[in-house]
Amino acid sequence: MRILGLMTGTSVDSADFALVDFSREGDVLRARIESSGEHPWPEALRGRVLEAVTSASVPSLAELTLLDAHVGEFLADVVTRVLDDARDLGDDTPLDLVVSPGQTLFHNVEGGRTLATLAIGDASRIHAATGIAALSTVRSADIARGGTGAPLAPLLDQLLLGPDGGCAVNIGGIANATLCTPAAVGPTAPPLVRAGDTGPGNGLIDAASALRTGTACDTDGARAAAGRVDDTLLSALLADPYFALPFPKSTGREYFSPAWLAARAHEAGIDLDALSTEDLLATLTELTARTLADALKAELGHEPRTRLHVTGGGAHNPTLMARIEALLPACTVTTGPLGGLDPDIKEAFLMALIGYYSAHGLPGALIDATGAKEPAVLGQLTPPHALRTVPISTTTPRQLLVEDSRD
Repeated sequence: MRILGLMTGTSVDSADFALVDFSREGDVLRARIESSGEHPWPEALRGRVLEAVTSASVPSLAELTLLDAHVGEFLADVVTRVLDDARDLGDDTPLDLVVSPGQTLFHNVEGGRTLATLAIGDASRIHAATGIAALSTVRSADIARGGTGAPLAPLLDQLLLGPDGGCAVNIGGIANATLCTPAAVGPTAPPLVRAGDTGPGNGLIDAASALRTGTACDTDGARAAAGRVDDTLLSALLADPYFALPFPKSTGREYFSPAWLAARAHEAGIDLDALSTEDLLATLTELTARTLADALKAELGHEPRTRLHVTGGGAHNPTLMARIEALLPACTVTTGPLGGLDPDIKEAFLMALIGYYSAHGLPGALIDATGAKEPAVLGQLTPPHALRTVPISTTTPRQLLVEDSRD
């Protein structure tokens, strides 16, 4: 089954894609990656999305409806370009499904309970432009059953970590972690998984960098490395009740926003403008590292000893990675491919994997990771009858073998 997974992510920097051909033999799911890459957001549309996500004011209904349509059209254009590139290489193989979770604008959480989520990017625009079935709204079914709807990565992480278990961390706009206990991971028993969003990832660092320097990010963490952590500000940020919540838990960039930073600083009597750019970035980088480490210690004990595999934009920030290693000295911290999967396409690949599961009637969220009362097949299909000939599976894969044809 040939599936194109899309992911825009909380950083809103590009639309990543992974074109994957899936086939199954018994308990083994084979995934052949045919192509992958990214397409940048149109600058004006990216600005509107970021304004809707991070602004303290609520977008008008007129703006929300237009954003839904315009983001859908952008994603449809991404699909079209991917298919055009494949045809230019002589590949006219039909595509069975596009999986587009859309762009999350708001993840509504109160008292540790996820009430609802809002993602935009009208999937009908994808189908209308390409004629290909589109799966969207992938989090809502889990939330409707009492789950957090995020993170969804544990579905993939427990397959990639394999029988040795460990911890998979992704640091995008928000940081999340998946913990798999070694005794529970294996071909004969379903994995025991704990997971959650640990707090800010790159989101606040990028926002501060854009505001102070006009650059999209703190490249290589260079400015943070040149600064000093402001302990008073850090303590004020760490006092947020979210950080004390146990797994499973989820949050979003709409919560850990520049407005949140300003409010926490104001409550503590701290003038952010009085901090140097380097000190502010050092403090926000420490916040990401500290909240990740604290969450793992809360789940694994004061001195966790596990394999820690880090992906996402944060894995390319040496200053952040050095702080994570310092805070978790007994952990073996690694980056790069895991289970043969290029970490830079992990989230888009995950969407393709969720598409395979949903097409075959398999639950795509692990209830141990989201806290849902029962498993759910994820997503809404446009048009509804598109995959009626795909056979329903009664068992989930126990092993994932990734082949990257780009190599």
